[in-house]
Amino acid sequence: MWELRNWLTYQWRAKHAQTVLLDRIEVSTERRQGHRQLVIRRCPTDDGRPHSQTHPAKSSPLKGTPMRSILERVASGRLVSSAALVAAITAAMPSCASGDDTGGAAGGARPAATTAPEATTGPTSADDSVLRLVAIGDSIPFNSANDCAGCTGFVDQYAAALGKATGRRVITTNLSQHNGLTLPMLMDELDGFRDDLSAADAIIVGIAHNSIAMNADKPCGATFDPATNTLSDWDVVNEQCSAASIAEYRPMYDELYSTIAGWRAGKPTLLRTIDKYSDWLGWTAAHLTPEQEEKTIMMHDAWNTMLCDSAEANGFVCADIYHEFNGAEGTKPSGELLGPDYTHPSQKGNDVIARTLISEGFAPIA
Repeated sequence: MWELRNWLTYQWRAKHAQTVLLDRIEVSTERRQGHRQLVIRRCPTDDGRPHSQTHPAKSSPLKGTPMRSILERVASGRLVSSAALVAAITAAMPSCASGDDTGGAAGGARPAATTAPEATTGPTSADDSVLRLVAIGDSIPFNSANDCAGCTGFVDQYAAALGKATGRRVITTNLSQHNGLTLPMLMDELDGFRDDLSAADAIIVGIAHNSIAMNADKPCGATFDPATNTLSDWDVVNEQCSAASIAEYRPMYDELYSTIAGWRAGKPTLLRTIDKYSDWLGWTAAHLTPEQEEKTIMMHDAWNTMLCDSAEANGFVCADIYHEFNGAEGTKPSGELLGPDYTHPSQKGNDVIARTLISEGFAPIA
């Protein structure tokens, strides 16, 4: 058994995700094949290779269990209660990427479902004023090593460009989550990010991916068959479904963007968000017909128009990664811009997102 520290860090994002980080261990809940499971991972080894062990999630608490016993059970993979971990742990420590003598994630990448440690970019002289960049959202800005091994995510690339453009030190706090986060889930916990966002000079919001009707548990009311990667009824994927989804989510996006902008009212702030690229076009496992492809394009066109309209109406700049990935008409497969799971961006995809964000400039900071 590897050495364990007495200090731990944990994150509880409302009722939807729990994560605990120990020295070289991560415990998190993730949705896999339609079921919530507890995932126990050792942090990546010095050569960047992660190790993982998955157990069905259970909820029985371990009240009164000594901390040492809890740590030993986590280390051995015998503890399968994420609720017990969250209830038992009340202290904090740096995460796996903190760079101590036990080693960290390769390239500064973080294991899934964690809150990233602060990363610093740019000049470090004592008299330099500091800029704070905060990112929130789903797994697209998260840049898990399990999705894109060794990749430099677009949030970190943006931080580097911001530091270069301003000549100032940038401290990055990436609070995005790798847990299937949807917009309603984010709204439930938004107030928990208030302190970080209120103190941020630059904010990136990436919460476009999981709430579109195409990615719902029942897309437009149809069921998704994971065995065939197709929907039970494509006829329900239509303009009526799209309109209903937009009517439901536009007020939530308005509230999200206006709330964050309000927390920074009167202060010069970079407010940035991204829309959604299509991970349906080019997904060979789905065997989409031309008609089905057209339906996914229609859904993405309407969704991204709504999202960007909401962002821009509430003080944000919307970086149009949709058309960068999928072409001017939204008909081009994302292809090599996505990683092996054909969901999360590859290094090339991260580069494209970073360039799109950077192309919007750095006003009003630079």
